[in-house]
Amino acid sequence: MPLHPALQALSAAEAARLMPADSSYRHAPHDYLLQARYLWVDGDWHVDGALDLDAIHFDAGDDEYIRAIIVRGDMHIKNLYNGETDGSCGLIVLGDLHAENVVVGGQEIYVGGSLHVSGLYWGDYNHGDLQVKGEVHMRVFLETDYGYDRARFRQQRDVNIRYALYDDDEAGYDSGRLLTALLQAPFTLSREEAMAGEERIWSWKYWINHDTLFPALEANQSLLRDEAEVDLGGIPLVDGCYSIDICAELIERAQIPFLFADERISLENLRVFTASPAFQAASQAYEDDCRRFEYEQDGIFYRLHCDNGEDIGGVYIRQGDDFALWLEAEEGCLKQYYCRLPSEDWHLFDAESWPQMDAFLQEEWQKLQWTFCKTVHYRRLFLQTVTWEKFAALFELPLVRQYCSDYADPESVLYIGDFTFQVRPETENDWPRITMTAKGYYDEDNHYQATFYHYEYHADSKEVVLLTQDGNGYAFEPYIVPYHHSDFYREAAALFAQTDNKFGGRTIYTGSNEYLNP
Repeated sequence: MPLHPALQALSAAEAARLMPADSSYRHAPHDYLLQARYLWVDGDWHVDGALDLDAIHFDAGDDEYIRAIIVRGDMHIKNLYNGETDGSCGLIVLGDLHAENVVVGGQEIYVGGSLHVSGLYWGDYNHGDLQVKGEVHMRVFLETDYGYDRARFRQQRDVNIRYALYDDDEAGYDSGRLLTALLQAPFTLSREEAMAGEERIWSWKYWINHDTLFPALEANQSLLRDEAEVDLGGIPLVDGCYSIDICAELIERAQIPFLFADERISLENLRVFTASPAFQAASQAYEDDCRRFEYEQDGIFYRLHCDNGEDIGGVYIRQGDDFALWLEAEEGCLKQYYCRLPSEDWHLFDAESWPQMDAFLQEEWQKLQWTFCKTVHYRRLFLQTVTWEKFAALFELPLVRQYCSDYADPESVLYIGDFTFQVRPETENDWPRITMTAKGYYDEDNHYQATFYHYEYHADSKEVVLLTQDGNGYAFEPYIVPYHHSDFYREAAALFAQTDNKFGGRTIYTGSNEYLNP
């Protein structure tokens, strides 16, 4: 794109005097950025047609690097976009920015006034960032590993978004329902197309047909369906915003198999809880020759219990130190008992004798059903994903053996993206282990912390066992993750699958910053 008549060339020094103090371009960290040229619009800017920020150049100097465009007034445009998310021309609008569609990444988009996007704002990749000083008005905000004021957007402080699609909404992007409902059909892919070559969908952008979307932007076409054509499929409106993040549990419930005949308290459903293959998947064995599935949530303790050799077990629910309930099978019938703590006297009750307590039990029974189904689902997903065959294949890679098998050396790790990878070979006293850390951060004492995912192959049970630890350092002993921590099992399965899928195609470097190209 040749230099627009409204644009004037500026040196870095000239541009710096015109930039906001908090713009990242005001503080260029490298010398070559100081040599970059900038463009200036002295007033409002109305752009006819679309603007590709990757294609900004001078007539006489196509190879001259243009760092950013600065607009002194308001900017009006239909489609603003770029496809190179590693680095592209930035945009600083000191007034308001009005657009129908903005698809960007690889630069700072800075708006000193308010941002008005009547269609789609899609920010992609962590080399891009959005700053808006005034109000934010968008019909659709889609972010895929993109920089923005997360707290402000989530709390909707002067932010008015009709449809919010955040990159941590795993249930949302796995479903894809909201995005495919909003984009016009030519710009989306089917599930089969989105998953081509993948074990699962990792981001919203897997659903987007880049081959059709970017030509449509260039042709200044619209991307979204008209509001009357949007079929939300039951996604609720919460606080004025349609967001998968808000209703993730509803999406999960639609995807996770319900293992019971119905939600009633019944002998048939008790068998699912305590005497089925699902119970074997969710429960853990204890030394007192029984299996239990137990957890505490919101002050209520739940336990499913079955002694080895019994045909059916029981359900125990306790509310704090106030009272406890026990359900068990007796002579082909399901009996309900109540005990006021700390007494050990149990009393039989039913819906007729104590309707309020029966209603409480029914509510907790349904909560337990959902947690049980979710636990079984993600426990099985983990075992299907983290198999011994895949574990061994990763463990035995020459790259892994060479660079990250000294478990006692903190530098003996591989960095793959934003997580680390290390293995511990089997010894006389230790099972073989793969350790990955993710979501690293520095605490208030400037000590590095991370979430630990330890995958150990236990030959006695012939399965990979998931462990974690509560802090960074040898003082923190790894422990087996309880099965009811289903979100952790889901994350561990996803991280393992991502590693297995992308190990050979990602930039990898060692603790000594030696880059490798496997």
